[in-house]
Amino acid sequence: MYKKLIVITVFLIITQNIFSQVHLKIYDSENKKGLENVLITGANENSFYGITDSTGICNINTNQLKDTIYISLMGYYHQSLSILNEKTYTIFLKKKNIQIEEVVVKEYSKESIIKNASENYSTQYRNTPYFGKGIYTKTINCNNHYLEYNRGYGFLYSSGYVKYHKFDLDSKFAFVPVNMECSNSYATHDQPIILNPKSAHKGNISFNSFSRELFSFYRAIEAFGPLNPKLIKYYDFKIDTISYDNNQKKYGMYFQSRSKYIPEKLKMACKGRIWINASDFTINKLEIEDINYLYMPFFRKNEIPTPYKAIMSIKWISFNNQLFPENIYLKKYWFDNPCDSLLSFPPSRMRPKKNKLIEYEEFQLTEVDDSKDCKELKFENSHIWRIISILSVNPKIQYDSLSWSKLDFPVQNWESIKLDLSKYETIENQFKKNNNNYYDDWLNFNLINQDKIDIIENIWNQSDTWFNIINKRLKPIKNE
Repeated sequence: MYKKLIVITVFLIITQNIFSQVHLKIYDSENKKGLENVLITGANENSFYGITDSTGICNINTNQLKDTIYISLMGYYHQSLSILNEKTYTIFLKKKNIQIEEVVVKEYSKESIIKNASENYSTQYRNTPYFGKGIYTKTINCNNHYLEYNRGYGFLYSSGYVKYHKFDLDSKFAFVPVNMECSNSYATHDQPIILNPKSAHKGNISFNSFSRELFSFYRAIEAFGPLNPKLIKYYDFKIDTISYDNNQKKYGMYFQSRSKYIPEKLKMACKGRIWINASDFTINKLEIEDINYLYMPFFRKNEIPTPYKAIMSIKWISFNNQLFPENIYLKKYWFDNPCDSLLSFPPSRMRPKKNKLIEYEEFQLTEVDDSKDCKELKFENSHIWRIISILSVNPKIQYDSLSWSKLDFPVQNWESIKLDLSKYETIENQFKKNNNNYYDDWLNFNLINQDKIDIIENIWNQSDTWFNIINKRLKPIKNE
Protein backbone atom coordinates (compact mmCIF):
# COMPACT_ATOMS: atom_id res chain seq x y z
CA MET A 1 0.00 0.00 0.00
CA TYR A 2 2.77 2.42 1.01
CA LYS A 3 4.79 1.55 -2.11
CA LYS A 4 1.78 2.38 -4.29
CA LEU A 5 1.37 5.72 -2.54
CA ILE A 6 5.04 6.53 -3.08
CA VAL A 7 4.84 5.62 -6.77
CA ILE A 8 1.69 7.70 -7.23
CA THR A 9 3.24 10.66 -5.41
CA VAL A 10 6.42 10.54 -7.52
CA PHE A 11 4.30 10.23 -10.69
CA LEU A 12 2.23 13.27 -9.71
CA ILE A 13 5.34 15.33 -8.97
CA ILE A 14 6.93 14.42 -12.31
CA THR A 15 3.67 15.06 -14.17
CA GLN A 16 3.23 18.41 -12.44
CA ASN A 17 6.77 19.45 -13.40
CA ILE A 18 6.24 18.41 -17.02
CA PHE A 19 2.95 20.23 -17.40
CA SER A 20 4.20 23.33 -15.55
CA GLN A 21 6.84 23.93 -18.20
CA VAL A 22 6.65 26.47 -20.99
CA HIS A 23 8.54 25.72 -24.20
CA LEU A 24 10.15 28.70 -25.93
CA LYS A 25 11.29 28.45 -29.55
CA ILE A 26 13.33 31.46 -30.63
CA TYR A 27 14.34 32.02 -34.25
CA ASP A 28 15.99 34.58 -36.50
CA SER A 29 13.16 36.44 -38.25
CA GLU A 30 14.97 36.38 -41.61
CA ASN A 31 16.47 32.93 -42.06
CA LYS A 32 14.15 31.17 -39.55
CA LYS A 33 17.11 29.38 -37.90
CA GLY A 34 17.15 28.72 -34.17
CA LEU A 35 19.14 31.24 -32.13
CA GLU A 36 21.60 29.90 -29.56
CA ASN A 37 22.57 31.57 -26.25
CA VAL A 38 19.50 33.81 -26.09
CA LEU A 39 19.15 35.02 -22.49
CA ILE A 40 15.74 34.70 -20.78
CA THR A 41 15.27 36.83 -17.65
CA GLY A 42 12.62 38.73 -15.73
CA ALA A 43 12.38 42.50 -15.34
CA ASN A 44 15.07 42.14 -12.69
CA GLU A 45 18.29 40.83 -14.25
CA ASN A 46 18.66 38.43 -11.30
CA SER A 47 15.44 36.65 -12.34
CA PHE A 48 17.27 34.15 -14.51
CA TYR A 49 15.06 31.60 -16.27
CA GLY A 50 17.28 30.02 -18.87
CA ILE A 51 19.30 30.17 -22.11
CA THR A 52 18.40 28.68 -25.48
CA ASP A 53 20.28 25.66 -26.80
CA SER A 54 21.84 25.24 -30.25
CA THR A 55 18.37 24.79 -31.80
CA GLY A 56 16.89 27.93 -30.19
CA ILE A 57 14.81 26.07 -27.60
CA CYS A 58 14.51 26.79 -23.88
CA ASN A 59 12.14 25.19 -21.35
CA ILE A 60 11.03 27.28 -18.38
CA ASN A 61 9.35 26.10 -15.21
CA THR A 62 6.23 28.27 -14.83
CA ASN A 63 6.35 27.83 -11.04
CA GLN A 64 9.36 30.15 -11.07
CA LEU A 65 7.77 32.87 -13.18
CA LYS A 66 6.93 36.06 -11.34
CA ASP A 67 6.64 38.57 -14.12
CA THR A 68 6.97 39.18 -17.82
CA ILE A 69 9.98 37.50 -19.38
CA TYR A 70 12.60 39.41 -21.35
CA ILE A 71 14.42 37.91 -24.31
CA SER A 72 17.78 39.35 -25.35
CA LEU A 73 20.66 38.59 -27.70
CA MET A 74 23.35 40.95 -28.94
CA GLY A 75 22.73 42.16 -32.47
CA TYR A 76 18.95 41.66 -32.17
CA TYR A 77 16.11 43.80 -30.87
CA HIS A 78 15.05 42.68 -27.40
CA GLN A 79 11.52 41.41 -26.79
CA SER A 80 9.25 40.98 -23.80
CA LEU A 81 6.58 38.32 -23.44
CA SER A 82 3.74 37.77 -20.98
CA ILE A 83 3.24 34.08 -20.29
CA LEU A 84 -0.46 33.17 -20.39
CA ASN A 85 -2.03 29.71 -20.77
CA GLU A 86 -0.15 28.45 -23.81
CA LYS A 87 2.51 25.76 -23.36
CA THR A 88 4.60 26.67 -26.42
CA TYR A 89 5.65 30.08 -27.67
CA THR A 90 7.46 30.78 -30.91
CA ILE A 91 9.38 34.05 -31.02
CA PHE A 92 11.18 35.64 -33.97
CA LEU A 93 13.93 38.11 -33.13
CA LYS A 94 14.71 40.83 -35.64
CA LYS A 95 18.29 41.82 -36.39
CA LYS A 96 19.28 45.40 -35.71
CA ASN A 97 19.99 47.39 -38.85
CA ILE A 98 23.54 48.65 -39.09
CA GLN A 99 23.44 52.31 -40.11
CA ILE A 100 26.56 54.48 -40.20
CA GLU A 101 26.64 58.24 -40.65
CA GLU A 102 27.91 59.35 -44.04
CA VAL A 103 30.63 61.51 -42.48
CA VAL A 104 32.18 58.51 -40.75
CA VAL A 105 32.54 56.60 -44.00
CA LYS A 106 34.31 59.59 -45.52
CA GLU A 107 36.67 59.99 -42.57
CA TYR A 108 37.83 56.43 -41.92
CA SER A 109 37.12 52.88 -42.97
CA LYS A 110 36.34 50.32 -40.30
CA GLU A 111 39.65 48.60 -41.13
CA SER A 112 41.69 51.74 -40.47
CA ILE A 113 39.79 52.48 -37.24
CA ILE A 114 40.39 49.05 -35.70
CA LYS A 115 43.99 48.97 -36.99
CA ASN A 116 44.81 52.35 -35.44
CA ALA A 117 42.98 51.51 -32.20
CA SER A 118 44.73 48.16 -31.88
CA GLU A 119 48.17 49.67 -32.49
CA ASN A 120 47.41 52.47 -30.05
CA TYR A 121 46.31 49.95 -27.44
CA SER A 122 49.44 47.81 -27.84
CA THR A 123 51.63 50.93 -27.55
CA GLN A 124 49.95 52.52 -24.52
CA TYR A 125 48.94 49.44 -22.58
CA ARG A 126 51.42 48.57 -19.86
CA ASN A 127 53.70 45.72 -21.01
CA THR A 128 55.81 45.46 -17.85
CA PRO A 129 54.77 44.32 -14.34
CA TYR A 130 53.00 46.82 -12.12
CA PHE A 131 51.17 47.13 -8.81
CA GLY A 132 47.83 48.70 -8.12
CA LYS A 133 45.26 48.99 -5.38
CA GLY A 134 41.53 48.55 -5.54
CA ILE A 135 38.34 46.76 -4.57
CA TYR A 136 37.30 43.24 -5.62
CA THR A 137 33.68 42.09 -5.18
CA LYS A 138 32.07 38.68 -5.70
CA THR A 139 28.44 37.70 -5.12
CA ILE A 140 26.63 34.42 -5.74
CA ASN A 141 22.94 34.12 -6.58
CA CYS A 142 20.90 30.91 -6.81
CA ASN A 143 17.20 30.72 -7.73
CA ASN A 144 16.96 34.52 -7.54
CA HIS A 145 18.39 34.73 -4.00
CA TYR A 146 21.82 35.91 -2.91
CA LEU A 147 23.73 33.22 -1.00
CA GLU A 148 27.18 34.66 -0.64
CA TYR A 149 29.04 37.96 -0.73
CA ASN A 150 32.70 38.83 -0.30
CA ARG A 151 34.52 42.05 -0.96
CA GLY A 152 38.20 42.76 -0.58
CA TYR A 153 40.20 45.95 -0.52
CA GLY A 154 43.84 45.38 -1.29
CA PHE A 155 46.65 45.16 -3.81
CA LEU A 156 46.74 44.13 -7.44
CA TYR A 157 49.73 42.65 -9.22
CA SER A 158 49.85 42.31 -13.01
CA SER A 159 52.57 41.13 -15.36
CA GLY A 160 51.25 43.65 -17.89
CA TYR A 161 50.55 42.66 -21.45
CA VAL A 162 52.10 39.32 -22.43
CA LYS A 163 52.16 38.11 -26.04
CA TYR A 164 49.62 35.40 -26.71
CA HIS A 165 52.19 32.70 -27.49
CA LYS A 166 53.65 33.21 -23.97
CA PHE A 167 50.26 33.41 -22.28
CA ASP A 168 50.41 30.01 -20.57
CA LEU A 169 53.46 30.69 -18.44
CA ASP A 170 54.17 34.41 -18.32
CA SER A 171 50.80 36.15 -17.93
CA LYS A 172 50.05 36.93 -14.27
CA PHE A 173 47.20 38.71 -12.55
CA ALA A 174 46.56 38.43 -8.80
CA PHE A 175 44.65 40.25 -6.08
CA VAL A 176 45.93 40.42 -2.50
CA PRO A 177 43.15 41.34 -0.04
CA VAL A 178 44.12 43.32 3.05
CA ASN A 179 40.64 44.12 4.34
CA MET A 180 37.71 41.76 3.68
CA GLU A 181 33.95 41.78 4.03
CA CYS A 182 32.75 38.15 3.88
CA SER A 183 29.28 36.77 4.44
CA ASN A 184 28.96 33.60 6.47
CA SER A 185 26.20 31.55 4.84
CA TYR A 186 27.38 28.18 6.04
CA ALA A 187 24.57 25.67 6.21
CA THR A 188 23.47 24.07 9.45
CA HIS A 189 21.76 20.69 9.79
CA ASP A 190 18.33 22.18 9.11
CA GLN A 191 19.27 24.40 6.15
CA PRO A 192 19.77 23.60 2.46
CA ILE A 193 23.24 22.41 1.53
CA ILE A 194 23.31 25.00 -1.26
CA LEU A 195 24.09 27.62 1.38
CA ASN A 196 27.43 26.00 2.10
CA PRO A 197 30.22 27.87 0.26
CA LYS A 198 32.83 25.14 0.25
CA SER A 199 34.80 23.46 -2.51
CA ALA A 200 35.07 19.91 -3.77
CA HIS A 201 37.13 18.18 -6.44
CA LYS A 202 36.31 14.52 -6.62
CA GLY A 203 35.55 12.40 -9.65
CA ASN A 204 33.22 14.31 -11.96
CA ILE A 205 32.21 16.76 -9.22
CA SER A 206 34.01 20.06 -9.06
CA PHE A 207 32.81 23.28 -7.47
CA ASN A 208 34.66 26.08 -5.74
CA SER A 209 33.32 29.34 -4.30
CA PHE A 210 36.79 30.65 -3.35
CA SER A 211 38.17 31.34 -6.82
CA ARG A 212 38.60 34.79 -8.39
CA GLU A 213 37.96 34.02 -12.04
CA LEU A 214 37.58 37.61 -13.17
CA PHE A 215 41.32 38.08 -13.48
CA SER A 216 41.78 34.89 -15.50
CA PHE A 217 39.13 36.09 -17.93
CA TYR A 218 40.86 39.45 -18.19
CA ARG A 219 44.22 37.79 -18.94
CA ALA A 220 42.57 35.81 -21.74
CA ILE A 221 41.09 39.00 -23.23
CA GLU A 222 44.57 40.57 -23.16
CA ALA A 223 46.08 37.62 -25.00
CA PHE A 224 43.36 36.49 -27.43
CA GLY A 225 40.86 39.37 -27.58
CA PRO A 226 39.96 41.66 -30.52
CA LEU A 227 42.51 44.33 -29.51
CA ASN A 228 45.54 42.15 -30.18
CA PRO A 229 47.18 43.50 -33.39
CA LYS A 230 48.30 40.02 -34.41
CA LEU A 231 44.84 38.48 -34.00
CA ILE A 232 42.40 41.08 -35.36
CA LYS A 233 42.38 39.18 -38.68
CA TYR A 234 40.47 36.41 -36.88
CA TYR A 235 37.59 38.76 -35.98
CA ASP A 236 34.80 40.44 -37.96
CA PHE A 237 34.12 44.13 -37.22
CA LYS A 238 31.30 46.58 -37.93
CA ILE A 239 30.81 50.18 -36.82
CA ASP A 240 27.25 50.15 -35.52
CA THR A 241 27.07 53.03 -33.02
CA ILE A 242 28.20 56.64 -32.81
CA SER A 243 27.92 58.50 -29.51
CA TYR A 244 29.09 61.73 -27.90
CA ASP A 245 30.45 62.00 -24.36
CA ASN A 246 31.38 65.54 -23.22
CA ASN A 247 31.43 66.57 -26.87
CA GLN A 248 33.89 63.79 -27.61
CA LYS A 249 32.93 61.57 -30.52
CA LYS A 250 33.16 57.80 -30.02
CA TYR A 251 32.77 54.86 -32.38
CA GLY A 252 30.96 51.77 -31.16
CA MET A 253 32.45 48.87 -33.08
CA TYR A 254 30.71 45.49 -33.01
CA PHE A 255 33.04 42.48 -33.18
CA GLN A 256 32.68 38.71 -33.41
CA SER A 257 35.31 35.99 -33.54
CA ARG A 258 35.41 33.88 -36.70
CA SER A 259 34.43 30.32 -35.81
CA LYS A 260 36.60 28.69 -38.48
CA TYR A 261 39.75 29.83 -36.66
CA ILE A 262 38.75 28.39 -33.26
CA PRO A 263 40.62 26.81 -31.52
CA GLU A 264 43.60 26.30 -33.84
CA LYS A 265 44.35 30.00 -34.44
CA LEU A 266 42.19 31.74 -31.86
CA LYS A 267 41.80 30.50 -28.27
CA MET A 268 38.50 32.14 -27.46
CA ALA A 269 35.07 32.65 -29.05
CA CYS A 270 33.32 35.90 -28.19
CA LYS A 271 31.31 38.81 -29.50
CA GLY A 272 30.64 42.30 -28.24
CA ARG A 273 31.43 45.95 -28.75
CA ILE A 274 34.51 48.20 -28.47
CA TRP A 275 34.23 51.94 -27.78
CA ILE A 276 36.94 54.01 -29.50
CA ASN A 277 37.67 57.74 -29.31
CA ALA A 278 37.35 59.27 -32.77
CA SER A 279 40.07 61.85 -32.17
CA ASP A 280 43.02 59.70 -31.13
CA PHE A 281 41.75 56.08 -31.41
CA THR A 282 42.11 55.50 -27.66
CA ILE A 283 40.20 52.46 -26.39
CA ASN A 284 37.65 53.46 -23.74
CA LYS A 285 35.67 50.34 -23.07
CA LEU A 286 35.18 46.75 -24.16
CA GLU A 287 31.77 45.07 -23.71
CA ILE A 288 31.47 41.32 -24.27
CA GLU A 289 27.97 39.86 -24.38
CA ASP A 290 28.90 36.25 -24.97
CA ILE A 291 31.97 34.08 -24.40
CA ASN A 292 31.24 30.50 -25.49
CA TYR A 293 34.76 29.11 -25.64
CA LEU A 294 37.73 30.12 -23.52
CA TYR A 295 41.06 28.35 -23.38
CA MET A 296 42.99 28.33 -20.13
CA PRO A 297 46.42 26.70 -19.74
CA PHE A 298 46.78 23.14 -18.47
CA PHE A 299 43.09 22.62 -17.72
CA ARG A 300 40.86 23.72 -20.57
CA LYS A 301 40.48 21.14 -23.32
CA ASN A 302 39.21 21.95 -26.79
CA GLU A 303 36.21 19.64 -26.60
CA ILE A 304 34.75 21.15 -23.42
CA PRO A 305 32.00 23.69 -24.22
CA THR A 306 31.54 26.65 -21.92
CA PRO A 307 28.66 25.72 -19.56
CA TYR A 308 27.60 29.33 -18.95
CA LYS A 309 26.80 32.57 -20.73
CA ALA A 310 29.52 35.01 -19.74
CA ILE A 311 29.02 38.77 -19.95
CA MET A 312 32.01 41.00 -19.37
CA SER A 313 32.97 44.66 -19.55
CA ILE A 314 36.36 46.37 -19.22
CA LYS A 315 36.92 50.10 -18.87
CA TRP A 316 40.43 51.48 -19.26
CA ILE A 317 41.90 54.69 -17.90
CA SER A 318 44.84 56.65 -19.31
CA PHE A 319 47.33 57.68 -16.63
CA ASN A 320 50.72 59.20 -17.47
CA ASN A 321 50.36 58.03 -21.07
CA GLN A 322 49.72 54.44 -20.00
CA LEU A 323 46.49 52.43 -20.14
CA PHE A 324 45.32 50.56 -17.03
CA PRO A 325 42.11 48.54 -16.41
CA GLU A 326 40.05 50.90 -14.25
CA ASN A 327 36.98 48.65 -13.95
CA ILE A 328 36.46 44.98 -14.85
CA TYR A 329 33.06 43.31 -14.54
CA LEU A 330 32.14 39.65 -15.13
CA LYS A 331 28.73 37.98 -14.89
CA LYS A 332 28.11 34.30 -15.58
CA TYR A 333 24.72 32.64 -16.09
CA TRP A 334 25.12 28.88 -15.70
CA PHE A 335 22.89 26.84 -18.03
CA ASP A 336 24.62 23.47 -17.79
CA ASN A 337 26.18 21.21 -15.18
CA PRO A 338 29.88 20.71 -15.93
CA CYS A 339 30.81 17.04 -16.09
CA ASP A 340 34.60 17.33 -16.24
CA SER A 341 36.63 17.64 -13.05
CA LEU A 342 39.38 19.42 -14.99
CA LEU A 343 37.16 22.36 -15.88
CA SER A 344 39.21 25.53 -15.41
CA PHE A 345 36.39 27.49 -13.82
CA PRO A 346 34.19 25.24 -11.69
CA PRO A 347 30.87 26.67 -10.46
CA SER A 348 30.52 28.23 -7.02
CA ARG A 349 27.75 25.81 -6.08
CA MET A 350 26.67 22.28 -6.86
CA ARG A 351 24.07 21.65 -9.59
CA PRO A 352 24.39 25.14 -11.14
CA LYS A 353 21.81 24.47 -13.86
CA LYS A 354 19.10 23.35 -11.46
CA ASN A 355 19.87 26.17 -9.05
CA LYS A 356 19.95 28.90 -11.75
CA LEU A 357 23.40 29.95 -10.59
CA ILE A 358 24.55 33.50 -11.35
CA GLU A 359 28.04 34.64 -10.36
CA TYR A 360 29.12 38.31 -10.29
CA GLU A 361 32.66 39.61 -10.01
CA GLU A 362 33.95 43.17 -10.24
CA PHE A 363 37.26 44.98 -9.72
CA GLN A 364 37.65 48.75 -9.34
CA LEU A 365 41.17 50.19 -9.55
CA THR A 366 41.81 53.16 -7.23
CA GLU A 367 45.61 53.55 -7.18
CA VAL A 368 48.41 52.45 -9.47
CA ASP A 369 52.20 52.28 -9.74
CA ASP A 370 53.05 54.21 -12.92
CA SER A 371 56.82 53.73 -12.72
CA LYS A 372 58.30 51.88 -15.67
CA ASP A 373 59.09 48.62 -13.95
CA CYS A 374 58.77 46.85 -10.61
CA LYS A 375 61.05 43.90 -11.35
CA GLU A 376 63.73 45.41 -9.14
CA LEU A 377 61.57 44.86 -6.07
CA LYS A 378 62.93 42.12 -3.82
CA PHE A 379 61.66 40.65 -0.58
CA GLU A 380 64.15 38.43 1.24
CA ASN A 381 65.59 37.36 -2.14
CA SER A 382 62.27 35.80 -3.15
CA HIS A 383 60.73 36.15 -6.59
CA ILE A 384 58.04 38.81 -6.66
CA TRP A 385 55.37 36.55 -8.17
CA ARG A 386 55.98 33.91 -5.51
CA ILE A 387 55.45 36.47 -2.76
CA ILE A 388 52.25 37.77 -4.34
CA SER A 389 50.87 34.23 -4.80
CA ILE A 390 51.39 33.47 -1.11
CA LEU A 391 49.97 36.79 0.07
CA SER A 392 46.87 36.36 -2.11
CA VAL A 393 45.77 33.39 0.03
CA ASN A 394 46.70 34.90 3.37
CA PRO A 395 44.06 33.92 5.97
CA LYS A 396 45.27 36.67 8.33
CA ILE A 397 43.37 39.40 6.53
CA GLN A 398 41.45 41.98 8.55
CA TYR A 399 37.94 43.34 8.73
CA ASP A 400 37.61 46.98 9.71
CA SER A 401 34.24 48.68 9.17
CA LEU A 402 35.82 52.15 9.52
CA SER A 403 38.18 51.42 6.66
CA TRP A 404 35.28 50.45 4.38
CA SER A 405 33.23 53.50 5.30
CA LYS A 406 35.95 55.72 3.78
CA LEU A 407 35.64 54.06 0.36
CA ASP A 408 32.89 55.52 -1.78
CA PHE A 409 32.33 52.64 -4.22
CA PRO A 410 28.76 51.34 -3.85
CA VAL A 411 27.97 47.66 -4.39
CA GLN A 412 25.48 46.83 -7.14
CA ASN A 413 22.17 45.49 -5.74
CA TRP A 414 23.47 45.98 -2.19
CA GLU A 415 20.03 46.31 -0.58
CA SER A 416 18.89 42.99 -2.10
CA ILE A 417 22.16 41.31 -1.09
CA LYS A 418 21.90 42.55 2.49
CA LEU A 419 18.22 41.56 2.75
CA ASP A 420 18.82 38.00 1.50
CA LEU A 421 21.94 37.34 3.57
CA SER A 422 20.62 38.89 6.78
CA LYS A 423 17.96 36.18 7.01
CA TYR A 424 20.56 34.01 8.73
CA GLU A 425 22.46 36.61 10.74
CA THR A 426 23.08 40.35 10.55
CA ILE A 427 25.56 41.12 7.80
CA GLU A 428 27.83 43.09 10.15
CA ASN A 429 28.15 40.08 12.48
CA GLN A 430 28.93 37.87 9.51
CA PHE A 431 31.76 40.18 8.48
CA LYS A 432 33.25 40.07 11.98
CA LYS A 433 32.96 36.29 12.42
CA ASN A 434 33.96 35.15 8.96
CA ASN A 435 37.14 37.20 8.63
CA ASN A 436 39.63 34.35 8.86
CA ASN A 437 37.44 31.42 7.81
CA TYR A 438 37.05 31.99 4.11
CA TYR A 439 40.06 30.32 2.52
CA ASP A 440 40.87 26.65 2.11
CA ASP A 441 43.38 25.34 4.59
CA TRP A 442 45.84 24.65 1.81
CA LEU A 443 48.80 24.40 4.19
CA ASN A 444 47.58 20.84 4.80
CA PHE A 445 48.03 19.84 1.15
CA ASN A 446 50.24 16.78 0.76
CA LEU A 447 52.66 18.62 -1.54
CA ILE A 448 53.56 21.22 1.10
CA ASN A 449 56.25 20.07 3.52
CA GLN A 450 57.23 21.69 6.80
CA ASP A 451 60.01 23.79 5.25
CA LYS A 452 57.55 25.31 2.79
CA ILE A 453 55.00 25.88 5.55
CA ASP A 454 57.60 27.82 7.54
CA ILE A 455 58.40 30.02 4.53
CA ILE A 456 54.73 30.68 3.80
CA GLU A 457 53.86 31.55 7.37
CA ASN A 458 56.91 33.82 7.59
CA ILE A 459 55.69 35.76 4.55
CA TRP A 460 52.20 36.01 6.02
CA ASN A 461 53.59 37.28 9.32
CA GLN A 462 55.61 39.98 7.52
CA SER A 463 52.82 41.05 5.18
CA ASP A 464 52.71 44.58 6.64
CA THR A 465 56.34 45.12 5.63
CA TRP A 466 55.57 44.10 2.07
CA PHE A 467 52.41 46.21 1.92
CA ASN A 468 54.33 49.29 3.08
CA ILE A 469 56.84 48.80 0.26
CA ILE A 470 54.03 48.68 -2.31
CA ASN A 471 52.08 51.58 -0.82
CA LYS A 472 55.03 53.94 -1.28
CA ARG A 473 54.89 53.33 -5.06
CA LEU A 474 51.17 53.95 -5.58
CA LYS A 475 49.38 57.07 -6.80
CA PRO A 476 45.61 57.75 -6.95
CA ILE A 477 44.43 57.39 -10.53
CA LYS A 478 42.63 60.18 -12.34
CA ASN A 479 41.53 60.75 -15.91
CA GLU A 480 43.93 62.73 -18.07
